[in-house]
Amino acid sequence: MPQNVEIVLTFDDGPHNAGNNNYTDSVMDILGDNPIQDDIKAVFFVQTHAPHRGGGTHGAKMITKQKTEGHVVGIHSGAVEGHISHEVRAAAELLDDDLRNAKQRIDDLIPGNYVPKYVRAVGGDMDDPVPQIYRDANLKHIGWDVETLDNSRVQGRLRNPDEVNARIIEEVNRNLGLGRTEIVVLFHDINRYTRQRQHLERYLRTIETTIRNYGSESQGTARNPVWVTSTSRLEQILDARTRW
Repeated sequence: MPQNVEIVLTFDDGPHNAGNNNYTDSVMDILGDNPIQDDIKAVFFVQTHAPHRGGGTHGAKMITKQKTEGHVVGIHSGAVEGHISHEVRAAAELLDDDLRNAKQRIDDLIPGNYVPKYVRAVGGDMDDPVPQIYRDANLKHIGWDVETLDNSRVQGRLRNPDEVNARIIEEVNRNLGLGRTEIVVLFHDINRYTRQRQHLERYLRTIETTIRNYGSESQGTARNPVWVTSTSRLEQILDARTRW
């Protein structure tokens, strides 16, 4: 029988702070209702204090809604200045306060004494002493296996959906070749393409198809894609994860 491969979707850099046409809201709508798999649960690594993100009125509402809809809320930045390397903040002796403030902000926005457990370094940069600061804050760092590069630029322009889709195929196949049975995928909910239904649904379908097309059942290398639709299962995967 094909071996199951669980797909963990993660979104960085949000939430979008817009009252109308909110990108983060659009992403959540697509995850909840799409032809590939309804009710997909994801991890949103948020900027809690930047005024154009979770520090704004509408961004704050998105953080609340993320938890209400069963997603996991993690920390990306607790700085008012926003998207700044944790290494830079640690060097300025500010990261401890950033993380403490971020945890408090999320707790304030989410009913029921919600304590965030996960953090993702800005840009993935986390040289010493950053890992110890995470541990002191009781936060586990969650990296990624598939970096879609959906929010990166090529020759000054944002990567287009065709380029992102090709990258997804390449990276999913690479991870399958490493024998991984869960794959953490990095997207950005503030990306103008990713937030569009036609593009995000295409990316989801590509992930699923790439996994299904990998290997062969006769050789025992076939794989079966499994979308995570339970918050508790999502947290189990994150808690058990040992890779960066």
